[in-house]
Amino acid sequence: MSAPQQPHSPADVSTTADLVAALARGDGTVRIVCHDGSRFVPLAHQPRNGSDPKPWAEYDGDTGVVVRRHASTDVIQIPVTEIAEIVDDQRVDRSVLNRLRAAGIACTPVHDHGTYAHITFQDGGYVNWSGTTRHGIDVSNQHPIADHGSLGCDYHTENASALPEDPDAEFATGDYETDSAALVAYLTALADRHGRTT
Repeated sequence: MSAPQQPHSPADVSTTADLVAALARGDGTVRIVCHDGSRFVPLAHQPRNGSDPKPWAEYDGDTGVVVRRHASTDVIQIPVTEIAEIVDDQRVDRSVLNRLRAAGIACTPVHDHGTYAHITFQDGGYVNWSGTTRHGIDVSNQHPIADHGSLGCDYHTENASALPEDPDAEFATGDYETDSAALVAYLTALADRHGRTT
């Protein structure tokens, strides 16, 4: 793969607005990344306010926490044909799976190479959870955190009295750190109530 080049003059630098517009079209033409010296890391556009000088968030793929932020002049546009080379450790499921495992909750990626995940509890109930991209592509845990739109899950059991108040929970602020933390807390509470399995 030939490395994409940073623009060499201010006139060549795409503005944040240009990059956001390209993503919002959903036409699959560019992905916004930074380069950490060994790989390209997908970035999420999540400004903290309208005049944020660094609106691009880079996430830790293991924890879901923002590790640093970037200005539009720090970032690179690359064609989507190179997606497969940059997303493996930035998938939406990685940090969720790691946190559930740390809490002693067994979670198995299933269906079509792991596009959603499955948890079974001791009382026989189970949950499926998955992510949705900012473009509305559903039932996929394989897209990068940068494309996060929401996380959701549905709880199933033959015992109606065991159903939680909201068996079909959705966490859809669009901020991955917030949504992934809420999903982990929800699933952990279910595991506390219905029993962990290994």
